[in-house]
Amino acid sequence: MCWWTISTTNKNVSAEPPLDTTPLREGAASLGIALDDAALTRFSALTRLLLEWNARFNLTAITDPAAVLTRHMLDSLTCVVALDTAVLTGSPRVVDVGSGAGFPGLPLAIAFPRWQVTLLEATEKKVGFQREAAS
Repeated sequence: MCWWTISTTNKNVSAEPPLDTTPLREGAASLGIALDDAALTRFSALTRLLLEWNARFNLTAITDPAAVLTRHMLDSLTCVVALDTAVLTGSPRVVDVGSGAGFPGLPLAIAFPRWQVTLLEATEKKVGFQREAAS
């Protein structure tokens, strides 16, 4: 079993052109989450990395980039509707137990960079993906 804390602040992200993140941005806005350009670029980079690793390790059955953005990234953000506004605007500690390929922990860390998100996963191939994604 492995765990670590993710920080998305001050991280360099690939200059590769972002994917069409409009549905993710609009879906997040409907949840009351404003995603800036830096967050959308990180979501694009995470999606590309997931698809790259998925070709080798079968991390997810979803292989279409647009579907990954909505069915993994946006779906991960939906858990915030159950949270109090003070939690959303604060700096809480969050643990994603059995995080698999990093969902919902990685998207939450991107959307809420002030949160301290810890991923906990037992499967080595998934832990390897999480490590690369977090770096």
